[in-house]
Amino acid sequence: MIKKILFAFFMLGIRYTSFSQSIINKYCEIEAYHKSGFTSVFTIRFVPGNIDSLFSFKDSSVVVGLKKVNGLSSITDALNLLAEQGWNFIAVTTTASVGPIKFFFKKEFDRKELN
Repeated sequence: MIKKILFAFFMLGIRYTSFSQSIINKYCEIEAYHKSGFTSVFTIRFVPGNIDSLFSFKDSSVVVGLKKVNGLSSITDALNLLAEQGWNFIAVTTTASVGPIKFFFKKEFDRKELN
């Protein structure tokens, strides 16, 4: 009897851990360029990546939401917009005072939401 109970708990444990496998992390990048000189005005754009299949969703509203950062002029507005959409900030990089500032974000998706 104890063996049957232990086996049932074992099978339930496998079932619940198999559901955790359906979560996939997706990453995105936005770039901020100074419009001119050393002002606080930026041109911000979403960088979609090179391989479409790695960032394809059944619901196109995810990408449409990310593209809303294109044309914003404030880094704060862009960060708030992505946070509002559920993206978590990971890192920021810059190469020089002339190059873009790159921001990286991560969000968890269910495998069912992806193509």
